[in-house]
This record gives sequence, C-alpha cells and structure tokens, in this order.
Amino acid sequence: MLRLIALLLLACALHVHAHPGTSRREPTVERPTVDKPTPQLARRVARVVDQYDNAIGCGIEPVRRRDVAVLEPESIGYGAEQGVFVAVITGDIGCLHGTGTIVSALVVVRSDGYGRLIVQPSESAPVSQFQLPVRYIERIVSNTPDTLILEGWTYRPEDCNCAPTQRVRFAIRFDAFSSRWTLRWKRLLKHREGEWGHP
Repeated sequence: MLRLIALLLLACALHVHAHPGTSRREPTVERPTVDKPTPQLARRVARVVDQYDNAIGCGIEPVRRRDVAVLEPESIGYGAEQGVFVAVITGDIGCLHGTGTIVSALVVVRSDGYGRLIVQPSESAPVSQFQLPVRYIERIVSNTPDTLILEGWTYRPEDCNCAPTQRVRFAIRFDAFSSRWTLRWKRLLKHREGEWGHP
C-alpha cells in the first residue's frame, strides 16, 4: 500500500515538472535589448533635438542625455555613424503661452551616413499625429529597436490642467514602414499623495 502511494506521488511530481503552470504577464521590455548611445553621441543627438525643439516652440529645458534612446544602433562604415534615435522633448509647442500648454513629445533623428544627424519632421512632433497617453514623460525605462517603454504623468479626475498626478507606464511601437507610433499597452502605477508631474 505504501509503495502504491509513493508511486502515485512520484507520478504527480513528474507531471507538474513536465507541465509547469503558466501565468499571464503583461508584455514588457524591462531590460534594454539594444545598446545605449555613447555619452558623446547622446550629447550630439540632444543638441540637434534642442535646436529643433526651439524651432517649433518654446523649449522649457535642454534635452538630457538620458532622454535619448537608440532605435537602430549606429554602425561605423567608411568613417560614418549610422543609426536611428528618438528623444523626448518637453515644451510649449507653438509658443502658445497658455495654462497647461507645456507637453512632452517625441522627436526621431537619423544619421545620413556621413556623420550628420538630421531630425525627421514627418516622424516627429508636431507633424506626427500620434497622441501620447500622458501629459509629461518623466523617463525612458527601456527600449528595443522598435519599442519604447516610458513613464509619465496623466490626469486624475480632480487634477488641474497643468499638474497631472497619476503616474503611468506604457509601451509604444514605431513602424518604420508607415513612420507611425502605436500604443501597445498602458498601466497605472500606484498613486502617492502629494506627488505630481511637471516639466
């Protein structure tokens, strides 16, 4: 009898090991799968994006190195850098100077094969019609060659226009063929009293 019970327990253990339970998980890219830009390259991209930001509106602060991500890693050929980068800007696009006119947006930059970095207006704000699910982007969490995971701020029902208090994490994907961004998923993070988003 004891031998029979032992055999049954062994069979159950083998079945669980062979067919482990699965749990549904939100698709994420918590760890980057592409290299970050070098500090020198990030500064160059940020400088180009700053000039574009001030051309389309009133930039609030300079683009930081951490606001730059790699979509296509640079490669060195004939002495030229090649790659596709995206940067986060936060400012008053159009210089409207009204309450709550400061927003975050994305700017795509490509190298031309000769070491020159060129902003792609058709893939960037304000020409790109993609609507971010947040008012302000706080940081780039991680990215792959076509997907960014970002954290930012959106509104709770009682928020005023210039001070969203709901922190959000979301993923967006870039389609190189259509040059458009699409929202992949979004989740609300825990709200902390007294915490709010601002540029």
